[in-house]
Amino acid sequence: MASTLVFLVRHAKAADRYDWTGGDRDRPLIDKGRRQADRLAGALHREQPVLVAASPWLRCRQTAAPLAAAMRLQPQLRGRQVALVLSGGNISPAEITLCLQRTAPVRSPLEA
Repeated sequence: MASTLVFLVRHAKAADRYDWTGGDRDRPLIDKGRRQADRLAGALHREQPVLVAASPWLRCRQTAAPLAAAMRLQPQLRGRQVALVLSGGNISPAEITLCLQRTAPVRSPLEA
C-alpha cells in the first residue's frame, strides 16, 4: 500500500499581537517570518506536494505562498488555524480536500 506524507505547519513569525493595531486575521509576517516561509518552501519542495492548504488568515496565506508558487499550486484556503497542509505521495488533491472537509475545525483558545 502506498503511503502519503502529510505535514502540518504553523505559520511563520508574524507581527507581535500586542503591538499590532489591526485585526488579528490581518496580522502579517515580519521579515524573519518571510525568510522562514522561503526556507520552508525550499525544504519541503523536494517532498513534491500535491496540495497546499492554508487558513485564510493573512500570516497563514503568506507562509504557504512561497511553497505553493514553487510547486505551481494554488493554495486551498480553509477556515482552520492550520497554516499549511501538504502531501507528497500517491493521493489525489481531491482525496486530501475531502479529508480536510471532514475534519472538525481546530479552534484557537483566542477565539473562545
